[in-house]
Amino acid sequence: MTWTGFFCPNRHVHFSLFLWLSIYSCVGAIGRASLKDVVVPTTEGPLRGLDNGLTQAFRGIPYAAPPVGSLRWKPPQPPKSWHPSVLDAQFDAPGCPQLGCTKLTPPIACPQKTSEDCLYLNVFAPSGAKNGTNLPVMVYIHGGNFFYMSGSSLLFDGSALAQTGDVVVVTLNYRLGALGFLVTGDTEDDARGNYGLYDQVMALKWVKVNIAAFGGDPNMVTLFGQSAGAQSTLQHMTEEDTSTLFHRVIIESSPVALPYKTYQEAFILGGLLAETLGCPVRDMACLRSKPSDQVAQAALATRADIASLKFLELFEPYGPYIDGITVKGQPLDVMRAGQFFKKPMIVGTTREETVLYIYGSYNKTVSIAQYLTLLLIERPDKFLKIAEHYKPTMTTEDQRELLVNVSTDLVFWCPTRNLTRTLLGQGMGDIWMYLWDHAFSFPGWGPVTFCEGRVCHGTEIVYVFHTADKGNFTFTKEEELLSSSIMQYWTNFAWTGDPNIGHQGARQEVKGAGVGSASFKVLSGLERTLAEELSDKTGVHPKHGEVARVALEIEVSVDTQIFKAQLGFSKRTIKGSQLVWPKYSGGTGWTAMHFQVPQNQIIEDYKADRCNFWDSIGYSVPK
Repeated sequence: MTWTGFFCPNRHVHFSLFLWLSIYSCVGAIGRASLKDVVVPTTEGPLRGLDNGLTQAFRGIPYAAPPVGSLRWKPPQPPKSWHPSVLDAQFDAPGCPQLGCTKLTPPIACPQKTSEDCLYLNVFAPSGAKNGTNLPVMVYIHGGNFFYMSGSSLLFDGSALAQTGDVVVVTLNYRLGALGFLVTGDTEDDARGNYGLYDQVMALKWVKVNIAAFGGDPNMVTLFGQSAGAQSTLQHMTEEDTSTLFHRVIIESSPVALPYKTYQEAFILGGLLAETLGCPVRDMACLRSKPSDQVAQAALATRADIASLKFLELFEPYGPYIDGITVKGQPLDVMRAGQFFKKPMIVGTTREETVLYIYGSYNKTVSIAQYLTLLLIERPDKFLKIAEHYKPTMTTEDQRELLVNVSTDLVFWCPTRNLTRTLLGQGMGDIWMYLWDHAFSFPGWGPVTFCEGRVCHGTEIVYVFHTADKGNFTFTKEEELLSSSIMQYWTNFAWTGDPNIGHQGARQEVKGAGVGSASFKVLSGLERTLAEELSDKTGVHPKHGEVARVALEIEVSVDTQIFKAQLGFSKRTIKGSQLVWPKYSGGTGWTAMHFQVPQNQIIEDYKADRCNFWDSIGYSVPK
């Protein structure tokens, strides 16, 4: 075998882990050797990104003016032009101000630095993508209770998703906590909240105008998000002007039944924040004079105060409030009224959504008396029925697991089921539902030990973006295939509006990127060598593009992190993602995709009895 362009050691090794390590190291050498600048024009001026031969990344792109000084607590404004200079877009911008992110969040989901000047986005595209390529665009809105995280966090690096799915991925920051959602009054001079939502719309408008220059199709945009990002996505479906900026949606773990605040509730919270900062509630000059870190600290303090009694307040003290203009009502009520714009949708939750919040908020035993008191405070109108349906566990004093069951059903899975059936009843027929049911095999939660081995809120994200390596973790063989399956379904959906069909029309197609790149040619040569080894040693004769998969099945002891480059290029069906995913409907038995290892399955009418109960009593206290 002849190597050109770089020196690769260990090239004469037998079929073994060492051969695959050699392959992986060679691919890495190619990536390092082929780093190059790439310049793309935008309406504000040209950007200089970085192309590594597999993907090109543009980081820290300003989509709005810095929301500082007089622009604090104002709708976002357009960024200033930097023509004729070229803006360096090779480094991450800071996240928006926040404190305490790592307390209940995997470390790779938290920003490494923060600043009030934070309205930036990132674009990831396959290498070689350019104006006219017309790839589908996937815009991701991060979660974090409208309080934490950043679009630039390592967890949301869009490189692998862009490369594997042949799509353009956009991640973004938006204002969080009090800086994004403070309400001090209802006049033009007051802070009137929902600024974080306005930021997201501004970013979508930027995508509409500029994404073609990066190889994206502005008329084929999938908006997807998790938790607060999923709530935001649903909210944008209700806004006529905003809904024209995207065409498909993926809703990951939206706390659908979590009530938005009324104006009065948001105003009370604003008063608490102002008091903590030593300002009259409507003295905007005083409030704007406070450093952003003091505002973030005050928001953290008032977050604890407001959530002292009602356990649902633990989830989201700050966030959207019903202003009657942008946010017209509670999400389920608005959807039932038909006040939304129909889009193809993937929607689902994880199996144990609220472990994170219950154990994170109650760090010691919750007694039966405390459990019943929490139910009474939260739902005085239906307390007896709920207590009967979710009876206290008499075999243990600690009722936290029962509280997890109640809140997961009440806030996540059952209202999501209710929402989906509501949308179907309104004529929105292209919906696919899922349940994520796999916990990390690695210690990815950092100090959040109570999520180890649990399918906590947000567990699926690292598999969607294939970013375990960003935290120096490694997927198992089964997790590699699980990640490949969800990436395939998500990007197929971005291409065609159907998770089963790729852009060439074949079911379960895995669309690879960079087929003509140097690294693919090297892999093809190594693939031939490995195929010969497999044939000689096992009698197996795998076809082109299937060598890595066959090797995985035969050499089960090999750590599959080393296969990820090969799997990313495969255009064949990957084991674990061959299952046809039926649309969600009564005609198919209310089926949902059950993402799990060792293999995904289709399940029917998950938690039917519990969800029928919640449907019968309602998901909120009547106002």
